Amino acid sequence: GLVMEQEVDTLLRKAIEVVPPHDRESGFYSRKLFTSWCGDCQQDSVNCPVGTVLGFLQDQFSTGLAHSTLKVYTATISAYHAPLGGSSVGRNPLVTRFLRGALRPLA
Repeated sequence: GLVMEQEVDTLLRKAIEVVPPHDRESGFYSRKLFTSWCGDCQQDSVNCPVGTVLGFLQDQFSTGLAHSTLKVYTATISAYHAPLGGSSVGRNPLVTRFLRGALRPLA
């Protein structure tokens, strides 16, 4: 809920002090984009199911984003999302399979 998101925001602000400016911008942008996308889908960006994360990544991939950008988005989501089945979003087998597939788009 709201308290959890506020705690996450506080932790991210503290952690961001050691992150280079370029990375700061991309991390904040990708978090804001994912949070907004989840809001449009009436999902909680911290506790949404893996299908929601995959839907977001697919939408971004469909716009032509590079694999490396999808990995940045995945890492950002992993940094504040609750574990899925005991592991981070980035280590979820469905997410890793999606990212591998994004390396080899269909012709």
